[in-house]
Amino acid sequence: MMKFGTMKSGSHKGFNEVGYVALEFALAMGLLVLPTALILLQIPGYLEKTDRTKALASEVAQACASKASSVGQGDSIADAVAIEEMGASSTLENATLADASCSFESGSLEPGTRVTSSVSLQVSSPVIPGFPASADWTIQKSHTAIIPKYRSFDS
Repeated sequence: MMKFGTMKSGSHKGFNEVGYVALEFALAMGLLVLPTALILLQIPGYLEKTDRTKALASEVAQACASKASSVGQGDSIADAVAIEEMGASSTLENATLADASCSFESGSLEPGTRVTSSVSLQVSSPVIPGFPASADWTIQKSHTAIIPKYRSFDS
């Protein structure tokens, strides 16, 4: 009679596991570690584009608050400032401006009025190994500025 947990010698026909470690290592590296590392390496670039878009929205809001001479000028100022700032940014050089706008809270340019800018950029999606390329991602940010009490216009 056999006790639990013991085995007669010679009754176990084990598999020869010589050479399996290299195969398992290669599969783990190729299918798990490398794709995960490539995805993780792209996160800082996306975060940088997101932060730069927020700064771009801030610049647009400040420009609308200080340069607009009429409420209707907000969108044209927003487009011009956004394109200028994108051209100066190496982070956003491959991005496409989808929309830039300014809206004035009370519909007037009185000092103390809030101006909210909205900026939408299309950026390329991350490359994920083994998956087909997806459509561009849209990053949308907004910022609110206040029309200063004293502002001057350059003619």
